[in-house]
Amino acid sequence: IGQVSEVLKAQGGQLILPVALLHVAAFGLGYWLSKFSSFGESTCRTISIECGMQ
Repeated sequence: IGQVSEVLKAQGGQLILPVALLHVAAFGLGYWLSKFSSFGESTCRTISIECGMQ
């Protein structure tokens, strides 16, 4: 990160939305795919968190 700090300062604002959308989509997809696979609620939430944080 230290090598590209100037790039991040200049372009960081443009990266926030796509990165946030990626994580939100991963949380949702992880939850709903596990829900459709008939897992319990706590398992669905756990899978969602794992997918979103990856």
